[in-house]
Amino acid sequence: MLHKLLIGAVAATGAMALAASAQASSVLISADHLATTAYTTVLGGTVDGTAFNLNVYESPDVLTASFDGGPSQQLLVFCVDIFHFFDPANTPPVLYQTGLLKTDSSGSISGTGVALSPLISGEIGYLASLAQTNNSALDLAGIQGAIWLTEYSGLTLTGGSSQVAHFQALGAAWAGAHAGNTTYADAIYSVAGQNQGFVLSGAPEPATWGLMIAGFGMAGAMLRRRRLVTATA
Repeated sequence: MLHKLLIGAVAATGAMALAASAQASSVLISADHLATTAYTTVLGGTVDGTAFNLNVYESPDVLTASFDGGPSQQLLVFCVDIFHFFDPANTPPVLYQTGLLKTDSSGSISGTGVALSPLISGEIGYLASLAQTNNSALDLAGIQGAIWLTEYSGLTLTGGSSQVAHFQALGAAWAGAHAGNTTYADAIYSVAGQNQGFVLSGAPEPATWGLMIAGFGMAGAMLRRRRLVTATA
């Protein structure tokens, strides 16, 4: 099975809209590209009984999406699903819906699998929010790597951003200060269940968005959904 990896922070307007609604909202993703292709990493180890050996781009994606039929937004998203891919046959456009990050995605459907504690889910949401102020290619890759390692016990990363350990430490410090956390991070999952899930958080300031999209974001645009560098069966 081929694994294509993506992952989630969403624009602040979308995230606030999700938090204000107790019902699931629809999210139509119409376009996407990698934020940067400067860093690659090998996902290794054994996660939930599955052995990994995948060379992937360590990067968030930039999505064009609308919530409940509203205007399109540019969303910076971090992947929380290393078991599924963003299916080229179905995306984009593809329909997602909002939810909570309560499990990893090791199940047959994205968003199902091993349960995550509110503390782990909250830590992942915190890490994604750091993209608001840590938005160089090096930092974004580091946040992505730290999210994967926080979510998936047994996963190893070889290569990639030198900032992964730094963001892991920040996440651990947050968890230490919020041991009683009972809330889960906001997420989106495909309605069909076969495409990757994303965790939601804040977005960089508008001036930073301009730099990202016009600069290293354009390199990612050429690759569209191809996060996977080397595929293994």
